[in-house]
Amino acid sequence: MEKLVDNVTFYLSRYLYEELTAIICSYLIGFNTMPLILEKSFSVFIFNYYKINIHNNKIYILICENESIIIYDIKRDETIYFDTKLNNINSLCSIDDNNIILATNKGLYIYNYNIVNKKISILDVKQKFDSYYITEVYYSKNKIIFQTNEKVHIYNSETDFLYCCYYNALLYYNDYICLYDECLYILDSESYAIDIYNINERKYIGKVSLLFDLSKKGDNVEISKIFVCEAYIYIVFFKYMNVFTHDGEFIRRIEIPNSNYSFHVDSDRIYQTKKFINSINLSIFQQKFKLGTKKYYINSD
Repeated sequence: MEKLVDNVTFYLSRYLYEELTAIICSYLIGFNTMPLILEKSFSVFIFNYYKINIHNNKIYILICENESIIIYDIKRDETIYFDTKLNNINSLCSIDDNNIILATNKGLYIYNYNIVNKKISILDVKQKFDSYYITEVYYSKNKIIFQTNEKVHIYNSETDFLYCCYYNALLYYNDYICLYDECLYILDSESYAIDIYNINERKYIGKVSLLFDLSKKGDNVEISKIFVCEAYIYIVFFKYMNVFTHDGEFIRRIEIPNSNYSFHVDSDRIYQTKKFINSINLSIFQQKFKLGTKKYYINSD
């Protein structure tokens, strides 16, 4: 398949712009034809809903039902099981290799820990904003970005300053956020528009209208996640992952086999987890396209 795409690119590039060539080739690449670069299985006996976070060659898989985290070190091929002893965890993100933030029904919990002999040693736990029901959390350069039922907040840990950058009375039901390259992407699932907010300049810098009306496709539209990477915007809903350019143009659809699958997009890799009765299987796929300087190009690695 890779050879086919390379040949198609070679011939099309003689007659078409690079952007159009990349879009045509992307239709040839389904999710299951992207190069698989890693597979791993983890033993888990109680789980239902889980999320994935990536930081510094470590994969964090949050098992929301039993409040535990699987930490997999890709370079060392080591797995650590982290029992947080918390209830109602909704999401997580890493600050560094020894600090992690958990979003819960009762605010944020910040864990400081060490890993000794493949075991977690908790050094300190801090709780913040315990009156907030927090559904999502991100971290970047001393800033904690988190989503509640109605608002998106940004907290600066250096200055101890908290402010609201977005409000919607139906935020919990309609809107979804993703942090990429110091910008917060906020998707309104009713209008299918994405507001882009720069967290350093503290202002909105753009808006993306998705050129694809999901309501006309006859699907049960239930958006569960938005991902943003260098080349694409991914929106997961119902049984599909829709792929868009940063201009909002629809590229392709990736069908998700069933609800046992979960996804995470980070840089040039797609992380897929599939749950079985007593385990979770992790697969990592290498994406085929990146965004160069104002143009698409094919990754030859």
